[in-house]
Amino acid sequence: MTDLKDALDQVALSFPEASLESVVQAWVYLEDFTKGINAYHDISNPTADDDRWLGVCHFQLVQDDEAQEAFERAIAKGQQAARVNLAHLLRMTNNAERASDELQQVDFARLTSYDQVFFMRVKSIHEETNGDIREALRFAEEAWRRLQGLPEFELLAPSILAQLGILHGRVGRTQRALWFLERGMQLTTGLQHLKSRMRWATVLVAQGRLREASEALTELDSDSVPQAMRVEGKWLQGEIAWIQGHSQRAVRHYRLAIDMAQKTQVVYEEFLSQLALATLLSTSDNDEALHCLNRGQSLIGDMSDRLAYRFREILVFRKRGLYTNVHAIRELEQTATAFSDMGLLQEYGQVLLHVCDLKKQLEDPSYEADMDTLRALAKTLQNARFLDKEMNVADAIPADFLQ
Repeated sequence: MTDLKDALDQVALSFPEASLESVVQAWVYLEDFTKGINAYHDISNPTADDDRWLGVCHFQLVQDDEAQEAFERAIAKGQQAARVNLAHLLRMTNNAERASDELQQVDFARLTSYDQVFFMRVKSIHEETNGDIREALRFAEEAWRRLQGLPEFELLAPSILAQLGILHGRVGRTQRALWFLERGMQLTTGLQHLKSRMRWATVLVAQGRLREASEALTELDSDSVPQAMRVEGKWLQGEIAWIQGHSQRAVRHYRLAIDMAQKTQVVYEEFLSQLALATLLSTSDNDEALHCLNRGQSLIGDMSDRLAYRFREILVFRKRGLYTNVHAIRELEQTATAFSDMGLLQEYGQVLLHVCDLKKQLEDPSYEADMDTLRALAKTLQNARFLDKEMNVADAIPADFLQ
């Protein structure tokens, strides 16, 4: 009981106006999730709030099955906010359709101010993965607006700042993206700081700032970092090696990321690593490339995943000789249009690069207009490096064409 009293005193000191619904919540606020689980099991008759915060503890420890069971118990007892938690978990585990259903069932008016902000954040993630970046930004910005003045500002700010940073990076507002992420790092310690640094490293990789990203990832590659985050770090190291043209090193990183992801049930980074591996192996080991594609297909969680899978499938099929260049161009153009319609401009440009590459090989003069589109897109995104990775698997486009 001394530990619990100390925890409650510390929460009262750190979040003086916060109102706790459960003693388990105190341990969540202090980021001591194992003690939160232990505290739950000391409760003789757990309430819906106890169940909900137990689920949060398991979620933070990447114990997905236990988290889902706890959230579902809380929902059965009438806890509305647990639906938001469950939707967040389902989205992270690639069950997008059910996640959407849970969000639709939330009675927003019954949520606390804290949970209304949390709902906006989860809704932003939902819209992002569905490919509606504008709506995702709208919800993230509304979450940020509502957060101002809340007692839990420092608790919720890092995740919302990270979401704003990622989204602004995807629409080309580079400096704004980095401001949000760097502000998040300033506000955090412990696990939340590690998460903020990982998001920051992700944007740095997308911007081609590889030295800074590599240094951040080196700091994040230790036994003290949660395994799920280390999977993401290995995937990002694969991305860096691919961008640098070190394909064999990239393959090693992706394989390690896949092995770690399968042991820890981290779905999304395994999906991305399987697609990357399929692309890099398609010129040397078609059988393994197809195996990676098949595994990646089983991990598809939403529309943007389906497009990412289709993009890599077309490239692998062309390398294997299953598609002619003409057929591949037609399929890639359809995929590029779908990415553009969803507002995913970086992905649109990456697919269009391969359209240009194949057209140039066929001596189709329309490739020059497509290259002009890519030059304009690089300016819109404020990022002349966004095609570096794809340039290393293209055959006919000069490396300096964006200069």
